[in-house]
Amino acid sequence: YTRIPVSQIQAADFSMIVNNIGTADQTGTHLNVDINDGTSSVFNDSTTDITLNSLVTDTIEMLGGWTPPATVGIPYTVTLEIVSDSTDESPADNWADFPPFQVSNHIIAIDDHGPNYGNSGSHSTGNTEHEIGNYFEAVVADTVSAIQFLVGTNTVMGTNIDAVLYRGSIGDFVEVARSSNHVVVAADTITPVNLLLNNGTSYPVLEPDSVYFMAIHSFDENFQIGTSGSGPAPGTNSSRHSNIFYPNATAPTTTFSLGRTPVVRLNIDPALRIVGVDEINNGVKFNVFPNPSNGMFNVNITANGESTVKLTVKNVVGQTIITENVSVAGSTQHQISLNDYSKGIYFLTVGNETVKLIVE
Repeated sequence: YTRIPVSQIQAADFSMIVNNIGTADQTGTHLNVDINDGTSSVFNDSTTDITLNSLVTDTIEMLGGWTPPATVGIPYTVTLEIVSDSTDESPADNWADFPPFQVSNHIIAIDDHGPNYGNSGSHSTGNTEHEIGNYFEAVVADTVSAIQFLVGTNTVMGTNIDAVLYRGSIGDFVEVARSSNHVVVAADTITPVNLLLNNGTSYPVLEPDSVYFMAIHSFDENFQIGTSGSGPAPGTNSSRHSNIFYPNATAPTTTFSLGRTPVVRLNIDPALRIVGVDEINNGVKFNVFPNPSNGMFNVNITANGESTVKLTVKNVVGQTIITENVSVAGSTQHQISLNDYSKGIYFLTVGNETVKLIVE
């Protein structure tokens, strides 16, 4: 991880798989761990010496060796090195550096946070609807506020997207929460966006020791996610840290791993949850039925007192096809027709909330 929230701090385990490919036993072999805060070493320790026999592969571990302090914003760099008192013909392959990471207030992330950002979009399979994001593992039970992301600069403005959080791994996903629809604007390519995961009434709670996949869902190929940093090499233990899924985005089945890391992060900031609740409880509520339908939708709108509510419908490329102002007094039923439009997905916005409409 490049960002670990204070609430998710735990003792770190360090390990390296070491392979003696030579004909001589390697005596005095151990793992050395060095952690630097950008100014000096804050931790340096080694495991007990072992003899690594010829043509033997072993794992050397330092369990619970170091716990990051709860100080936000310090850039730690971790270097792991296998050291031996014997002659090594190729010592250059005995160590590894990890990208700098920081303790954060509220963000869980694995991207490098810039300053240089790239783009990643739909895979060239002919499929368009896709979900793209990153895996992480929860340590403690935290309430999730939002998924934070950065839009790639090649994205077509007006594209419709939403955010989704799954629990589980490939082939065993359980959807935990999904945001309302978001229409991409130019500012989203500069400043990361937070999409609230409130499910309309509540926010999801992470289950300790569970793996999650946080993703941005796009309905077409016009969306590209911002990227920062490179993923682990193929074939390594953590190579599948980022994925893009096709074609059924609500139950991903076809998957491709990514070399560039998507800027998709989890945000547990409680201040966002307060804002989200205020937006939802603004006195206007609605439900839609039937949905899916053959094109006719009944919208039941309730409001505190009398008010005029703006209703809009957009297609999957962000074009507004219906705009109406509805007078509401208590509970009002309003009908909208998409009979003149093609089958597919549309987005209805009433007040501050957006729902998906499906025309079959």
